[in-house]
Amino acid sequence: MLTETRSYAERLFDSRQIGKFSRDDAAQALREPAERLGAQYAPDALATLLDAARASSPAVSAPTEQH
Repeated sequence: MLTETRSYAERLFDSRQIGKFSRDDAAQALREPAERLGAQYAPDALATLLDAARASSPAVSAPTEQH
């Protein structure tokens, strides 16, 4: 039987492409966890993070743990 070879990490996680966030969605994804911990980003710091994220990978992968 021929099977597809997968790395150890690929066997642990099922990665799915979910595409780009809008700028507002990305800001919310950064803000909400920080706010739950009682912290917040300075507006210029959040803008810098969003600009850096936009300049990087064209898509976001969301790994989900497999058991």
